Formats: sequence, C-alpha cells, structure tokens
Amino acid sequence: MRPLVDCRNRCRFLLAVSIAAVAVGRASADFRFRRDVLPILSENCFACHGFDKGARQAGLRLDDRTSALAKLPSGERAIAPCDPTKSELIQRINTADADERMPPPKSGKKLTPAQKEILRKWIAAGAEYQKHWAFDPPLPNAPPAVKNAAHPIDAFVLAQLAAVALTPSPSA
Repeated sequence: MRPLVDCRNRCRFLLAVSIAAVAVGRASADFRFRRDVLPILSENCFACHGFDKGARQAGLRLDDRTSALAKLPSGERAIAPCDPTKSELIQRINTADADERMPPPKSGKKLTPAQKEILRKWIAAGAEYQKHWAFDPPLPNAPPAVKNAAHPIDAFVLAQLAAVALTPSPSA
C-alpha cells in the first residue's frame, strides 16, 4: 500500500506535467484552427452557417473552406484569405449595426474581443482549415535523451519530471 504522501506527490506531478504541456502548446503558435478557431465557429456560427442545409442562412457555409471562400449571393466573400478587411465575416462581427451584426443579438451569443482577434489573425494568416486530428497519420516521436531510462516510455516520463524539477519516487 502506498503512503498518502506518495499519492499527493503523484497528483502534484501530474498537475505540473499538464501545466507544462499547455504552456509548451501555447508557446509554439499564436493560434491553431482546431484548438482556437473551430470552437469559436462551432459555438457561434455553425447553427446558421453549418452543414445543415435546412438551417443554413444567407447561403453561407462556414464549416467547409471551399464554401466559406466562395462568393455569396450578395457578391461579397465571407472569408477573403490574407485580407481581413475584405472579409465580410470580420465586418459583420465588428459592426455596431444590430441588423448586420453576427452572431445576431437575438441569438444570445456574443463574441469576445479575444475571439474576434483570433478570427482576424486566422484570416490574415490565410484562413486554413484542418481536418479532424483522427485523420492525421501518426508521426514517430523519438524518446528524449535522459539518464536511467529502462524503457522508451520511461524516457518521456523522466523528461517531464526533469522539466518541472521533480525526481521519480523510489521503487517499492
């Protein structure tokens, strides 16, 4: 039976590793489509501009890049890659006119300034879409070089421990 102190240390370690992983992920890029952009579109836009043809408004589909970049019946483009100033989406989320604003006030949804900035940066960067992660082929990940790793999995654990200045518990 493990002492309570060991369980507490294990919980602290797992929390530290999780925090370190989030920090590394955030430092690697300002934003990522699947992590940052897709949740904004999904929560605020897809109900009216998604895959459901019966619910779709204004002939705009934002869940598909080809459709999102196409000319709308109005002649405008919802998304003009690399040019947020010509993107109707950016104009609509920033307008003060309640009749033009997206998402509409009656929906009860409202984008935060941070969400608006993420969408602007995404469009400025080319408005790339990413398929679901499950369709990405797995990539090899070489174990980090650490001392005393009896197995490649141990190398990953020991590297994370070292990153947060912890040492493994002694063998039972």
